[in-house]
Amino acid sequence: MQRLYSSIPCLLPFFLLTILFPACKSPEKKMADQLSASLIPLPIKQSPGKGYIALPSLIHISPDTSSEMVRLGQYLAQTMSEKYHLQLRIEDNKPDSGNSSIRLISGPGKINGKEGYILTIDEQGVTIVAGTCNGIFYGIQTLFQLIPVPQMNIRNHGTVWLKKMVIEDYPRFPWRGMHLDVSRHFFPKEFIKKYIDILAMHKMNVFHWHLTDDQGWRIEIKKYPKLTEVGAWREDTRDRPWDYGQHPVVPGKPVYGGFYTQDDIRDIVQYARERYITVVPEIEMPGHSWAALYAYPNLSCSGKPFFVAPGVPFEFTDPYCAGNDQTFRFLEDVLSEVSELFPSPYIHIGGDECKKTPWEKCTKCRLRMQTENLKSVEELQSYFIRRIEKILVARGKKLIGWDEILEGGLAPEATVMSWRGEEGGILAARQGHDAVMTPADVLYLSRPQDTESQLVNEDGFYALREVYAYDPVPAVLSKEEAGHILGAQGCLWTEETQTPEEAEYKILPRLCALSEITWSPKENKNYQQFLKRLFYHYNRLDLLHLNYYIPVAGGFSNMAFLGSSTTVSVKVPIGGYSVRYTMNGNDPDTTSARYVHPFQVYSNDTLRVAVFLPSGRHSRVRTAVFKSLALKPSAVINDAKPGILVTAYTGDISTLDSFATMKQTSLFTMDSIAIPGNLPKDTFGLLFEGFIKVPADGLYKFFMASDDGSRLWVADTLLIDADGIHGPSEESGTIALQKGFHSFRLRYFERFYGEGLMFQMQGPEAGKQKLTKEMLWH
Repeated sequence: MQRLYSSIPCLLPFFLLTILFPACKSPEKKMADQLSASLIPLPIKQSPGKGYIALPSLIHISPDTSSEMVRLGQYLAQTMSEKYHLQLRIEDNKPDSGNSSIRLISGPGKINGKEGYILTIDEQGVTIVAGTCNGIFYGIQTLFQLIPVPQMNIRNHGTVWLKKMVIEDYPRFPWRGMHLDVSRHFFPKEFIKKYIDILAMHKMNVFHWHLTDDQGWRIEIKKYPKLTEVGAWREDTRDRPWDYGQHPVVPGKPVYGGFYTQDDIRDIVQYARERYITVVPEIEMPGHSWAALYAYPNLSCSGKPFFVAPGVPFEFTDPYCAGNDQTFRFLEDVLSEVSELFPSPYIHIGGDECKKTPWEKCTKCRLRMQTENLKSVEELQSYFIRRIEKILVARGKKLIGWDEILEGGLAPEATVMSWRGEEGGILAARQGHDAVMTPADVLYLSRPQDTESQLVNEDGFYALREVYAYDPVPAVLSKEEAGHILGAQGCLWTEETQTPEEAEYKILPRLCALSEITWSPKENKNYQQFLKRLFYHYNRLDLLHLNYYIPVAGGFSNMAFLGSSTTVSVKVPIGGYSVRYTMNGNDPDTTSARYVHPFQVYSNDTLRVAVFLPSGRHSRVRTAVFKSLALKPSAVINDAKPGILVTAYTGDISTLDSFATMKQTSLFTMDSIAIPGNLPKDTFGLLFEGFIKVPADGLYKFFMASDDGSRLWVADTLLIDADGIHGPSEESGTIALQKGFHSFRLRYFERFYGEGLMFQMQGPEAGKQKLTKEMLWH
């Protein structure tokens, strides 16, 4: 006894350690904590409990044991087996035994809202309660996110731990959508289903399917077989950049295209319905209809033969003839078949970018305007849309269209999809109409995820940040008007997206941000926290074998410097990413040096940088070349005159090398680098030539964005080469200049479809700015 008591002082420190420092959490429970804190979209309310439970292996369904509820149980079990390698079994007709299980409980009055749910994890297991099957489905999506994907669960040998908690959740908006253009490039049925799966896992509920456009008709219409026999095919130009040429199908040459049969449509619609996603079809009218007019040219104003063009812009296409009753009989037949195929309450009719000049010249259209007392072609478009709305209303459908349907007066029950900024949605809401917000400058996910010009100062997530920062309800609307904003949607136009892999890369992870701004409360938004959650969410995207964008490292670019060396800093994205780099000409891999702090580089060094996930997947590799520059000596100019000399040319042009074949039309001076206002709309060129006067010795960086091509020489050195037909994208070049005059030459041309020339300079004594008139001489 004395020996036992004498040992107590020795054991006391261990008792104290046990009390003060409880046993460390296992890696599996730490993972459960992390997953519960990484949900996307963020729930309305998440209340953590104390402790953990093992994932039950039994699914119990009550009190509603309908076939739909049983199907949801089967969906849960099948997904757990196929994606997570976990085996669950279902009980749907037996009393609840009280054992730990996953309970799916659906019935009226269980929770407010059609899509809301409550998910509880406690000693009884996992319980998902909802008023409808929609809510049960969204609760299941949240449960999936709480379970580690197989590669995260390697050490756990089958047991999955869940953190105890209660989640109360429902969406902010009823319209949480994503669009896909299958006209510009066609995508197979299997990918459409995968696209729907991406939406479903993010609790999005509308798939806007852009089925027809100038470049291809993609839906089978039984009454008009030529729509797909002819209108679904065009010359195969996929080996060339998307252009604005007009390429008829030539016998014997390869063709490109495809379409969905009506059986395909039914299969996809059912697949989406089982994931509580409404498929909204879009049948473009009155413009963007060349594919249909290719098949049935009698529906145009001219009646002339057409062809499907892979890149022609809408200004060069013809609309349906609004004065021809055959047009409306044709569209009524088409919309009748479409309405039967799609249970969606909405049919999207396009209505955007309609070239109206053929109507102005058309005898039938002018007669229609006279008969209907229409004062303008804008009112004729409104007449067209209103007549189509009557066709849809008669079939129990609602009309939705792009914001151009506001022009000339809005159809009585139409819903507006606002893409040219927010103005269309604001105007619709103030007129008492519903609207869906999809402003192109934020929610057109066909825009690049990043550009080199932005990455000089930004990290690789700036485009994601723009999406996350967007709020679908414009601040100028009253509370009553804001009630007409149904939600928001992203759009993927596919002019420059040919494959499923490219489509995935364009939308992810921006779709993740979109899902949160349409589901979660505005006051819960936190961008820094979202990025941390996204880092773990990539593992969930891997379950679907998706090709997603990983943020690139920013904060650096090609750099010229004075002296023997300079310092490079790299912006590391928020999260748990590692940045690795090389200086030996090889692309970095998981064994390359890890960036931890700024470092020195020397002339002719080449830096290659990539951002890595723990899985080993990495971002695209960014490359920067460093060069020490010597000052270019200034020119001795004794008789310089103010202003830059400008020569204007006209003629067909598609490259700067065509200048020699163009006609010179005028010669004048300007005190800025800009497009003068007295030029023709298209097919012109400009040559700016003279001298630039810089105020001090040092490095000068020139920035230029042009639509279309441009080239810049300074001090007889080619700094920027942006030749070709393209939209504005900023390019830059740096040169070391001695104080004084230096030769300056800039060539620019505009082919068609918009023009633009932005030119700026950054020097040792001033930031990025336009050139002043004191700098330009000849």
